[in-house]
Amino acid sequence: QWGNLSCCLKIMFLLSMMLELSAAHLFYWRGSVCFGAFEVTDNIDNLKATGEGGFLQPLALIGFSLAGAGCFVYLFVSKCIDRLRSGPRQQRSAELDALEATWKAFRVRLAKEAETVWPLDPPRRPGERIHIERE
Repeated sequence: QWGNLSCCLKIMFLLSMMLELSAAHLFYWRGSVCFGAFEVTDNIDNLKATGEGGFLQPLALIGFSLAGAGCFVYLFVSKCIDRLRSGPRQQRSAELDALEATWKAFRVRLAKEAETVWPLDPPRRPGERIHIERE
């Protein structure tokens, strides 16, 4: 939860989100400055990626750098959070492994009891078998 994170991780998480949002707003509000014009009918051989008259202007490269940095920071924070969670997760897994034999035995017992009970039969004592007469 957010309240359990350290101040440093919170700041890094917010930084990653701000970088992503900055790149998104840059591309949305200033897309015409970031990207050059290329018509669908233009010759593909004349397409330049960067530089004068290129499809990607310097501002677009800055936007992609912001987005990449935001992703990198987010991945780092995510790995840190995973490391913090691993201890309690392993402890809970060990507790559940210890209980596995108990609940499996309980379910086997319930299944065996259910084999002897018909849905509309009157209630019987556990383990009591019914006798079916054949004609």
